[in-house]
Amino acid sequence: MLTRKRVKWGVIAVVTAVLAYGFFFKEKPPEFMVAPVARATVVDIVTSVSSGTLEPHESRAVTSETGGTVVEVAKRAGDTVAVGEVVVRLDPGDLDDRLRIEESNLRVAQTQLREAMVRRDQTGNDYAKAYDLFQRGIFSRKQAEAAALGWRASKSEVETLQINIDKLGRSIDIARRRLSDADLTAPVAGTLKSVTVEPGQMLLPKQPAFEVMDASKLQIEAVIDESDARKVTVGQAVRITADALPNQEFQGRLDWVSPVVSLSKRASRGVEVRIEIDGSIAALRVGMSVDIEIQVGQAQNVLAVPANSVVEHDGKLVVYVFDKRWKKYGKAVAKPVQLGIRTFNLDEVQSGLAEGDLVVLNADDRLSDGLKIRGKLAPELGAAVGGR
Repeated sequence: MLTRKRVKWGVIAVVTAVLAYGFFFKEKPPEFMVAPVARATVVDIVTSVSSGTLEPHESRAVTSETGGTVVEVAKRAGDTVAVGEVVVRLDPGDLDDRLRIEESNLRVAQTQLREAMVRRDQTGNDYAKAYDLFQRGIFSRKQAEAAALGWRASKSEVETLQINIDKLGRSIDIARRRLSDADLTAPVAGTLKSVTVEPGQMLLPKQPAFEVMDASKLQIEAVIDESDARKVTVGQAVRITADALPNQEFQGRLDWVSPVVSLSKRASRGVEVRIEIDGSIAALRVGMSVDIEIQVGQAQNVLAVPANSVVEHDGKLVVYVFDKRWKKYGKAVAKPVQLGIRTFNLDEVQSGLAEGDLVVLNADDRLSDGLKIRGKLAPELGAAVGGR
């Protein structure tokens, strides 16, 4: 038979068991990673839709007008050249002899012209005197006409010699051009990108013999999304990185922005841009694949939050703040925010939050305003907040 004392202790045991079960087995509030609102520099960037390629600022292929047999290749791909330096020499054939003959003929014709001009002037004076004497009745008409005939013949001789000299001059110019064309020279100072001929090879007219590039300045041609075109302007700084050069970055300058939208290689509408970069950097090589980040805006020493803490509710931007009101738990408080510059990983906060507020990262469907939660600082920021 149960006594009153036994019943009392039985009730106490049952209550204790229920309380212990509730303590150890009740469902705990969900846990979320949190991070503090802190001051930072937020840089707004525009990236290209695909990697760009380093190209020389200027690259020119050199051809021969007339062609000919290659007798010498003075330089090879990778060599540096000065303006006017001979890279490939062709067989001039008989152009040297022909040029010397034409120049000799020109000198003879110029001598003949000078002599003819003297005769023209002399016969002109003779005609003027004869005509005066004819007017005074001293010379007969026949004598005056003979003087006039001599003068006209001298003038005709001068004109003929002048025409011949002009023809010889044009012929010499052509011969000189053809002779100079036998020496193919670098049109700009730089580096030979390629040399495509060998001694003994027959070079056809207009066939490229070599290509020289001015690598003192490099450029990158890339395509940005059309939605970003309104942000970019010539002169903006550009951050350049390359997979081939890990942990290194280089600075460039936006040099040109296309005024039109075109269809890019990735079948999306984009805008072509060109970036200039110093070609004297030894690590950079023509043809290298690079990625670009155009810096279109910057906010210094501003409040900022991780981009993955911002969500949109009913058309408004909201951040959940972890309000730690209890020893073990806190609650999520939805706060509307006004943002400035927004980037891939960091957003500028213009209003709605205070420095030091803990914001919830990666908010999901479990989260709602006023929900009891546990908060834990992101691994890179520190230990747990709120405990268990």
